[in-house]
Amino acid sequence: MPRSSPQPAARSQGMNKPNAAGMRHQHIARNRSIAAIAACLLVLSGSTAFLVWYIDRTAVDVVYADTWAYLPMVGRALSGGFSATDLFAAHNENRTLLLNAVLLASAKFDAFNLVHADDIGVLFIAATGLVLLSSCINLFRGRDMAMAAAFICSALLVSALEQWEDLLLPINFVFFATITFGVAAIVLMHRYVVAPRPRLLSAAFLGSIAVSELALFSMGGGVVVWGINALQITLSYLLHKTRTGSGLIVYVAVGGVSIAGYLHGLGHQIGVGFSASHPWAFVQFFLIGLGNSLVGFFHNEPYLPLDMTAGTLLFACYCGVTAIWLRLAKADQAVALGLLCLVLLGVGEEALIALGRLPYGVSYAAASRYSALTLISVAASLVFFAWHAPRSRSSAVIAVLLGLAVVTFSMIDDRNELGMADARRQYGEHLQSILRSGQIEEAEAESLEWGQVQGGSAQDIVDGNAILRDYRLSFYHNEPSATLPRRDQTLRFQNR
Repeated sequence: MPRSSPQPAARSQGMNKPNAAGMRHQHIARNRSIAAIAACLLVLSGSTAFLVWYIDRTAVDVVYADTWAYLPMVGRALSGGFSATDLFAAHNENRTLLLNAVLLASAKFDAFNLVHADDIGVLFIAATGLVLLSSCINLFRGRDMAMAAAFICSALLVSALEQWEDLLLPINFVFFATITFGVAAIVLMHRYVVAPRPRLLSAAFLGSIAVSELALFSMGGGVVVWGINALQITLSYLLHKTRTGSGLIVYVAVGGVSIAGYLHGLGHQIGVGFSASHPWAFVQFFLIGLGNSLVGFFHNEPYLPLDMTAGTLLFACYCGVTAIWLRLAKADQAVALGLLCLVLLGVGEEALIALGRLPYGVSYAAASRYSALTLISVAASLVFFAWHAPRSRSSAVIAVLLGLAVVTFSMIDDRNELGMADARRQYGEHLQSILRSGQIEEAEAESLEWGQVQGGSAQDIVDGNAILRDYRLSFYHNEPSATLPRRDQTLRFQNR
């Protein structure tokens, strides 16, 4: 008996060895996952800091371009003549509720410091990156290296300086806001449709409605978010037999009411007549716009043939994502539905841009400001192909090639734009000197990007400049004294 007593302990130790090995494997996997997430956060933080540094180096606190159209509202607010309806006032095809609120708050509490307003756009870029990261973490379970590689490439893209126009024109932070809210709305709606028991009162469904509203009232492109999310619920309901029929009805009803209210009294709206009569020009505009989301500028000018080529290849990638998704098993379709919708978001935004801006010419598609709305399709496609890579060698190859293209063009864009940074700052300081002089004719209005070509006038700038001087806003805030313009020169904002 004494000899046999150690045997149960030995048997127990033998049984514990697999458990210990399993626990060690789980520990290693957990550490690898933490390291991958930390690397992603480090790159996102570095990209955000880089953008803040770029703005600090390049941006100048000066009003120019469409910002002049908002100065009468600021003047009314500071003179006591503000009405709540001003918040919902239309600008072109947009009701920029978010922008109006930010500009009024900036005038009230920050002396209308437009460089600080530029930084708001960076916050939205970082927020978009965080939402994408949360989706990647859920999608790439057990594939940490693939997740980190796909996200890091995407983070470099969404923070690339090809978006310089939106980074330096303060009112254009709404481009970044629209995409941030759009991505969040799609991700939240995806959580709703894949839930075992989708509930209308769930945080995911209600949150998706809320951020869809925010996207819409950031700028007109937010209408695309409602369409994409309605499609997401419809696909889930029809293909995956989820209990989302009531959610579809509620979402479409809320969206319909919101969009109808948005369009009521809007005035100038996008029409399809010109595009329908110029179909080839529309296709060119559409493809150049898609390509511009990746290619960016060379020597401060777009290269349209390269944009067109890149746009054609990217559109083929987007079609490939759709075709692959349709052939997936139902369970995999449900998992990747959110990614498909993110791809369609950028495509839908570009189609809307083409409908509204084609009359300005095909080359208008390569404007820097629009890349912020469309590059989400590139990022989502890269993540999709990386996710699908274990199932298909072709997807793996496309993921690698697309990742290399993203990194290459992002680095080229950043290098080219950094070379323009000093010139852009000098030009901003030149605009400040024009405003200080008070001598503003049509030539100066063109320099300030609010002449007759842009739909403004020299008189608008004279009025707006008087508001800035009266209330010591923008760069006037830090000047020891400011000579006010003669009162008979205008101040028409009081009567507008």
